[in-house]
Amino acid sequence: MTSPFYIPEEEKKIFLKSFSTDSDIEPFSVLRGESIKLTINEKLMRVSFFVLFFFIILIFLKLFFLQIIEGNYWIKIAEGKEVRIEEIPANRGIIYDRNMQPLVRNAPKFSLYFTPKKLPQDLTERENVFKKIEKIIGRNNLKPADFANNSEEPILIKENLSQREAILFETQKDFLPGFFLEIKRSREYLGGEEFSHLLGYLGKVSKEEQELGYSTSEEVGKIGLEKYYDSWLRGRAGRKRVEPDNNKVQRITAIEMPQDGSNIVLTIDLELQKKVSQALRKWTESSGGKGGAAVVLSPKNGEILALVSFPFFDNNLFSQGISDEVFKKITSDPKRPLFFRAISGEYPSGSTIKPAIALAALEEGVINEKTTVMSTGGVQAGKWFFADWKKGGHGPTNLKKALAESVNTFFYTIGGGTKNFNGLGPEKISIYLKKFGLGNKTGIDLPYEKDGFIPTPQWKKEKKKEDWFVGDTYNISIGHGDFRVTPLQIANLTAGVALGKVFQPHVLKKIFSKEMTQNIEEKVFLELPFKKENLELVKEGLREAVVSGTARALNNFPLAVAGKTGTVEVEKEKPHSWFTCFTPFENPEIVVTVIVENGGEGSGPALKVAKETLEWWYINRYNKK
Repeated sequence: MTSPFYIPEEEKKIFLKSFSTDSDIEPFSVLRGESIKLTINEKLMRVSFFVLFFFIILIFLKLFFLQIIEGNYWIKIAEGKEVRIEEIPANRGIIYDRNMQPLVRNAPKFSLYFTPKKLPQDLTERENVFKKIEKIIGRNNLKPADFANNSEEPILIKENLSQREAILFETQKDFLPGFFLEIKRSREYLGGEEFSHLLGYLGKVSKEEQELGYSTSEEVGKIGLEKYYDSWLRGRAGRKRVEPDNNKVQRITAIEMPQDGSNIVLTIDLELQKKVSQALRKWTESSGGKGGAAVVLSPKNGEILALVSFPFFDNNLFSQGISDEVFKKITSDPKRPLFFRAISGEYPSGSTIKPAIALAALEEGVINEKTTVMSTGGVQAGKWFFADWKKGGHGPTNLKKALAESVNTFFYTIGGGTKNFNGLGPEKISIYLKKFGLGNKTGIDLPYEKDGFIPTPQWKKEKKKEDWFVGDTYNISIGHGDFRVTPLQIANLTAGVALGKVFQPHVLKKIFSKEMTQNIEEKVFLELPFKKENLELVKEGLREAVVSGTARALNNFPLAVAGKTGTVEVEKEKPHSWFTCFTPFENPEIVVTVIVENGGEGSGPALKVAKETLEWWYINRYNKK
């Protein structure tokens, strides 16, 4: 069966095929050969022949008149009756938080176009039309001379008309020939700037995206969840076949209804996201930091409860059609507001990596619960001195104290070794860090996640053309040097220490539409091959950091918290401030990881962000279960 949306080429234009004038064709050639006796009067036959010939001449003249004399007229008539296939846009799916609070909505978007060829030919009439348009859209720079061409291509006059402007136009459109209003659906983000990186925004289809099957009339997700789940959210456009009748009335002769996009429910808690964002902004700005990121997740299933990057940006600006001036201002901002630090920011981890180094040393038998290292202020390696953060050192230090007070000398020793102590070495450190998933993406359902980086002697030789020194191993052992992680990776590491395994981090909880509902099942991302007793030793050290060590600001929290501060020295600038933790200690339900770029000590702004986050969560979520 032929589709009603198929338009043969011959319907698009009127054309006439020429009749053959081949002189070799004789109409009575079939009578040659065998003699046939005629049974009709010869005179009557001649008359019939001349009558037929006369009618043929008349038809030829009529065709000549229609095609040559009146050809342009009938072409115009045909163009007026051209069959059109128009697209019916689908509604894009709605995004909800875990409590079914909508984070976006589809709002009408009005754009005003005009077709120069359909404007009045009389200049005075044109001026009157332009004056009416100016009163509606508030522009006074429209001049008749600007539209002197006779093009049939619609030209955009103004995007994002207000509802008032759209209504005014509709009431006067019969007196505004050549102008028409296009109504589309525009994405409006309701959650505020705090959700800008997570949700992303829509933009016009690129050439590459057209090759993937997107039409130029569509908008496509460019970053964030709008991009990652675009195939679910976009739906499928419908079509209608429009034909004008003899009275120039547009008739829909066939229709294929659009299929709306699926809705998605996130693991994100809207109110928690806002609280974390508020705290991150406050302590980043008050500390003079340049930016920051925070990750809040459930270690029991990998659900991301909040995922924040600061500075924020307004994704509604992009959805509504951002100006070149505003876009340039955002992209040239040295604080990089478009940068999704939580999953794409790669930083030295500082001391937040020490729990992984401690576990590696315990598993390899390099240390045990009773191993003690004397901290006198640092370790000498050739002409280089690798210092403790505490002047004069921390004295005799075992594992629990090393984690609680973040004693660098202890980790220099178990990582790189000394003359009297065999450390792990760079190869084993790399192996164990990879067991936590470091150096690779976590696979979170968001675009543009980064891998982080674990340096090795081979890498240094190939890329830097330099030998590996023990000082390089010392640097990795305390999360400095060329070593890089993302905030999400540190949150995963913390969850792994808390439970002994890591669930796949994800932000999607459920997909649903009229036809189906699909829940996202939790799955283990990493099984950590560590002895239970070794995990318990490291956890006790992290608990001691809160009770008596660098994270004492959380010791009065109603639940037992275990955590680790981190301070990353930055040349000529303030250090990066790190903090990561989990609670309750006995049965972990939440992990909070924070970094504040150039914010200072780990016990400073990063810990304060985490503290405010935990306090809100305890009052508003934990106590209301």
